[in-house]
Parts: sequence; structure tokens; C-alpha cells
Amino acid sequence: MSDTPAPPAAPSASLISTTLVVYALFGVAALVGLASSGFPLIAPLSGIVGIIGIILAYVKRGEATGTWLASHYRWLIRTFWYSLLWGCIGAIIFVLLAIIVIGLVVGYIIWVATTIWVIYRLIRGYVLFKDSEPVPGMEPVAPDLSGRSVTMERRVRMNSHLPRLGSRRAGFIRPLRDSLS
Repeated sequence: MSDTPAPPAAPSASLISTTLVVYALFGVAALVGLASSGFPLIAPLSGIVGIIGIILAYVKRGEATGTWLASHYRWLIRTFWYSLLWGCIGAIIFVLLAIIVIGLVVGYIIWVATTIWVIYRLIRGYVLFKDSEPVPGMEPVAPDLSGRSVTMERRVRMNSHLPRLGSRRAGFIRPLRDSLS
């Protein structure tokens, strides 16, 4: 047995084309966001073109599992949701702090920064896509016991609070075991 992981499967030509279409849809949505000076309420990818892109990404994500494209789909999906999150934060600040004019400025800055961040992520992802390379840091995911996908690194972090048998952290188990015998 070898500890060398199996090479990722080669994606089909149609999956590569679909990924390119998702990048293009997100790119158009981000450019519309930038052309409107970062003022599309909520987020740069929340327009109809961005929503079509995220739906397409979710539909094709399963087919990409086990290929280098899986990291790109994860990258694109995260880009969409984080841009939506920051767009909402910008909107909340815009509305809540509009009474003291600073909210208008801060909310607007958050929207412009989010749009620029989205364009950066799209360019970085596309450059890696063009070179047929996975996105670094978007490691494969494994399902946990509930069926949800969790990265292996996150699973280790989530379980780090649990006691480990044979370690000092599980010291409370030894007195119980000794009292039973």
C-alpha cells in the first residue's frame, strides 16, 4: 500500500466549459456592480446574472467532485456568499448610520470594496482555471456523520475539544475506570 493519493480525475470538456460560463457570468455581474460604482443594493453578484451563475455552480458542483474543478466551484460559491454577506453588512450600516452622515460613506465604501474584492477573486480563480490548476486552500471536502460536507481541517478543529483516550485531556476517565475494577 502506498500513502500517495490517487491523482484527481480529469474533468469532462462540458464541465470545463460550464465552469468557464460560471466565471463569465460572475465576471459580468461584478463588472455591472463596478460600473454602477459599487452601488447595487446588497452585493455585486446579487443581480440576475450572478444568481444564474450561482445556480449553475450549485448544479454542476457534484459533477466536479474528485477533479481539480471542484476547488473552483467551491471558490465561486464562497465568493458569491461572502459578497452577499458584505453587501448586507454595507446595507445595514448604510441604513442604520444614515442619520449621522458617516453611514452613507461607510456603507458605500463597503460596497465598492466588496465589488473590487469579487473582481480580484474572479481574476485569481480564472488565472488558475486557465492553467488547469486547483485553487489553493480549497481542499476536498468529506461528509461528516450528518451528511454535510466539512473540510478535513475543520473536522479536526471541531473535534479538538473532545477528550482523547490515553492523553492527559482524558484524565477524568481513568479514576472512573479504576473505581470500577
